[in-house]
Amino acid sequence: MKHFSYRIHDRDFVLNSIWEGSGDELHYNEIYARNSDFGARILSGIALASLSVANRMGQTGWSEPRQAKFSFESVVKSGDHIDILSCCKQGEDALEVVVGERRAMRIVFGQETPSTPKRSATYRKSKGRTFTAGDRQAFDWWISSAFPQVKLAPPNIIPWPLLASAVSGLIGRMGIISVPHALLVNRFNEWNFFRSVECGETLHAEIHDVIERDSVSKPGWGVWSARVLLVSNTYNDIAGNSKWICMFKHGEDG
Repeated sequence: MKHFSYRIHDRDFVLNSIWEGSGDELHYNEIYARNSDFGARILSGIALASLSVANRMGQTGWSEPRQAKFSFESVVKSGDHIDILSCCKQGEDALEVVVGERRAMRIVFGQETPSTPKRSATYRKSKGRTFTAGDRQAFDWWISSAFPQVKLAPPNIIPWPLLASAVSGLIGRMGIISVPHALLVNRFNEWNFFRSVECGETLHAEIHDVIERDSVSKPGWGVWSARVLLVSNTYNDIAGNSKWICMFKHGEDG
């Protein structure tokens, strides 16, 4: 079992906000977060996944997996010390992020060739975003600052950990929850990537097959799930897709 240790830094909030946005005060407002149930700013689960997967891929020379399943299990706060553990048991290729004795995230990788997803008859489409060499430079600085010992991605591509953060931002700005809510947290992502995305490509997200319901196990909370496609406007193809599950707390924010 290989592992890296790392302390969550302010740059992890700032750099990820380039792609995911800074609209959630639990991530970016010290005063708001201090007065919340968490008592401190919490790092976006997608930011934690991006950091951890980039660390892992940097160790292996950036051989990009075709699948990754993210299970978000507990929060990581500003200043927390995390251990990133590479676990290969009984043929399973996995990564765990641990804070002390508590597991914060588990990621399982796969290399099977995924089937191309179908579009629903109706869906919601995000605004487009062009991914430039500037995005790549900012991402490289983030990862090399956090993990100077790991390799960076090959030139002229947009690494998919960056794309996961960007898709979260694209759909987050669409107002995906239809009812008033005070809190929104990711619980599970199951990603498939079909090809590498090039610097200079313009992409958008599509939300298909939304289900929104009350939580059975957690009173006062709801569950949102959907299929999310990452679509290239440049090449008119689907570069990736994800099964996305969030939980939201009913009520008015603030």
